[in-house]
Amino acid sequence: MAILTFSQLISNMGWWLTTLALNSFVLYYKEFDTISYGLMMFFNALPILIFGYLGGKISDRLNKKKTIMVTEILRGIIVAMIPLSKNIYTIWILVFLNTTLFTVFRGALFGITKELFEEEYVMKANSIFVTCRNIGMISGPMILSLLLINKNWALPFYLDTLTYMLSALALFFIQYEKHDYIDKIHNSEKSFIEIVTVIKENKNVNKIFYYTIAYSIIAGLYNTGWFIFVKDSLKAPAEYIGIFQLFIGSGSIIGAIIINKLNTKFNKRGINYCSMIIYIISIFILSFSHSIYITQIVIFILGIGFSIFTISMGTIIQLEVEQQFIGRVSSIFHTIQLGIQLIWSSIIGILAMAVTIDNLFKYVSIIIFFVVIIFRKIFSSFARECVKCNYSD
Repeated sequence: MAILTFSQLISNMGWWLTTLALNSFVLYYKEFDTISYGLMMFFNALPILIFGYLGGKISDRLNKKKTIMVTEILRGIIVAMIPLSKNIYTIWILVFLNTTLFTVFRGALFGITKELFEEEYVMKANSIFVTCRNIGMISGPMILSLLLINKNWALPFYLDTLTYMLSALALFFIQYEKHDYIDKIHNSEKSFIEIVTVIKENKNVNKIFYYTIAYSIIAGLYNTGWFIFVKDSLKAPAEYIGIFQLFIGSGSIIGAIIINKLNTKFNKRGINYCSMIIYIISIFILSFSHSIYITQIVIFILGIGFSIFTISMGTIIQLEVEQQFIGRVSSIFHTIQLGIQLIWSSIIGILAMAVTIDNLFKYVSIIIFFVVIIFRKIFSSFARECVKCNYSD
């Protein structure tokens, strides 16, 4: 576990370094307009919609250790090419290619966790990985802030390339054996519709499927609109992006620690629902914030909700779905999340100019909140699920 944790720690540190550097690079250094920025986010999410399921299927069939290593190396090469881009079109192509490789990487990473750990330790392992990844979420932006003080826009991308290579090298030392389920895949191929049926027939997985849709709508808005909010509403300079990330990363670590302390038999579906409500309320409060200090507190709480939701969702899929289908099932969930973000990316620039990003945060969070509370036939009662959090299934 130590090697995999280290690998993901440095990989995610670099990932956050590049993610924030890319947004700063486009909005501050190149000074492209919000529509160009929104289209960049669009092309960043588009491969998930197109290749998401295929990436999961590929990761189910291949050796997960080798798959992760190869995709890490290729993504590192792509990232190194970003600061060499002369126009926004090249950036769109590079982020598209990077995310295409990510579809395979994510499925392999999701599946390897269940292979390396016993069932009762999966949720704790997930929480430890998320904690370490969130340390990367904090350290990456901190490094970025230091680099941006000197306006060094290219170095963050080259550092990320280095972290990808180190991550791949670390994975080389993981003791990994071929599992029996790999042989079963060739004898139990399922179509996309049959995989969807796997989700539908499992009560817990089916419930979090609906939760994920609601969460993805509000999270997609936040992910695509956050940098516009920082630049236009808070009027904060680029250096503050790393500082804000420190707070959301710290909240995510706290969330991971909280869920790590919970018994594996706790109602993970209820925990998943409660964390989604926390996330929605945080976005609503954020819409009224024009103070940097209040924003820091709100995104800290938002980070807690994000971390708990992500860990509980992933653990439910890993424990409830047969090993040979994990890559494909997880890819469907991820496709939903990024597909909705894709929609936001295509319209965020226009909507932000039309109604302001503050109002967009406010109206969408209100709508989603009442949808998940009122339509109980689709989403479980908030109170009932919270009570169930205290009992085992």
